[in-house]
Amino acid sequence: MKNGCWLLIPLSLCAQNELKPGGCVNSGAVFERDVAGRTVMLKDRTGYVGSVELPPEIAIWKLQVVEGGKVSSTPVRIKFDEISANDLVCVERAKVTVVPRTELERAQRESALNWQSNSVFGSIHTIDSASRKIVVMPLAAQNPPPPTEINLPAEVLLRTYPSTAMRIGDASPVRFEDLQAGERVYIRGRRAPGAATLDATLLIKGGMRAITGALVEAGAAKVRLREYGTGHTLDISIPSTRAYRTSAELTYSSGAIRLDETALSIINVADLKAGDTVLVVGTVDYDTKSGTGLGVIAQFGYFGTSPNDGDQQITWILK
Repeated sequence: MKNGCWLLIPLSLCAQNELKPGGCVNSGAVFERDVAGRTVMLKDRTGYVGSVELPPEIAIWKLQVVEGGKVSSTPVRIKFDEISANDLVCVERAKVTVVPRTELERAQRESALNWQSNSVFGSIHTIDSASRKIVVMPLAAQNPPPPTEINLPAEVLLRTYPSTAMRIGDASPVRFEDLQAGERVYIRGRRAPGAATLDATLLIKGGMRAITGALVEAGAAKVRLREYGTGHTLDISIPSTRAYRTSAELTYSSGAIRLDETALSIINVADLKAGDTVLVVGTVDYDTKSGTGLGVIAQFGYFGTSPNDGDQQITWILK
C-alpha cells in the first residue's frame, strides 16, 4: 500500500485519483484475479487495465441489483475468493464494493422481459384521429392476444425505415397523419397496472420491430438468439455487421454506489458473447425462424442512465 492507495500498477494512478471520503478510487470489471496475492485486474470502460491489491484488513461488500436496476442499500460481507471474473468493483478508501456479474445479467434479462411486456407488434385496425388513439391487432406465432388500444401522445416518437435501411440509425420521422389502417407497426410504451391502454413512447411503422432475447451464438454477420416471450430460436442475419454494447460501471454519487451505463461502444457482431441479453431491430419470419436485422444492442439494461450517443444512432429506441 502506498499513500493510502491500493493500486499496484500503475503507481501514477494514485496521484490521479485523489482519495475522497466515500468515492471510488478505482472501478471496473474484474478481468483477472490472483487469490494467493489477493490482487484483481480491473478493466475500466475505456479498456484500461490496472492491478489492485485488496489486503486482508479491507472489507469487501456485495450488493445486489434490485427492482428497476438500482443497486441495493443492504450489502453482504463476502470473502476475496468469492469475487469472480466480470464482477463490477468499486475500490474505496477502506472498503470494496462488488456487484456480481450474475446479478447484472439477471437485471438485464428482467429489463428485456419488461421491455417485451410493454411492446406490441401488429397491424393497425382502427385510427381515432381526434383522440390520437389507434387499435392494433397483435401478430403472434400462436395464441395472439386481443386487440390493444394505443394512446399516441404528442411527444411520442414516430419513425419508419426506408427499404434501403442498413443500420438502426437510418430511421426517419413520420407524422400521426401518415398512419394508415392495415399497416404493420411496432409500439413500445408504458402500461399502468391493470390498464388496457398502452401509452406509447415509440412507434415504428412498416414492419421493423425490436426483438429481444438471449444470444445463443454470433457469427461475422449473423446471430442466433432465443427470443424472450416466445422461446423460439431465431437465426437473424445482420448485413451491416454492426453491434452496440453498453458497459456498466460502478460509480459513487449522492452518497451511494450506483450503476452507470453511459458508456456505449460500437463493436462487430462477432464480438458478442453467448448469454448476452440482446435487442435486434429487424424483421422475422416465424415459419422459417429466420430474419434480417439492422443491428444488435447488447448488455443493455437502461438503469436510469442513457448511453452517450452523440449522433443518436440508437438511444432514441432505448427510451
